[in-house]
Amino acid sequence: MIRHADPSEAEALAALHRSSITAHCSAAYTDAQINAWTAMLRPEAYSALIRDAAVLVVTDDAENRLVGVGVCSPEIGLINATYVERSNTRRGVGRTLMNAMESLLLDAGRREARLDATLNALAFYRSLGYGGEVSAVSRLPSGIELPCVAMSKRL
Repeated sequence: MIRHADPSEAEALAALHRSSITAHCSAAYTDAQINAWTAMLRPEAYSALIRDAAVLVVTDDAENRLVGVGVCSPEIGLINATYVERSNTRRGVGRTLMNAMESLLLDAGRREARLDATLNALAFYRSLGYGGEVSAVSRLPSGIELPCVAMSKRL
């Protein structure tokens, strides 16, 4: 099931995000990058996101457990994040989140979606029709830089 996140889920969302990065990004990023990245993912950051952006979650129907999270800013056509729990990879959770976020962008009048893809997720975004790849860097508050790829898609 997909739905908007509830503020009471901030801690679970931060934990899901951290575990997804640890599980999926270690081949593309150094331990120092992963540690700096996950250190900034605190519940209060998710509380602010839930207030200021569109935060969607996918839950396991049987247990109502969070298995995926997506964050987007429809007013500027930006998909900020798509993260899936390790045991639910390649089961359609990421695709479900992306479809829902693209719909939110369309509802806001956007005709293009933009995102900065982590290096490990390039094939996933390409499979969804994203292109226009430009090397970019995301600078964390700690000063650590994460190489990424700016991509876009006509909606």
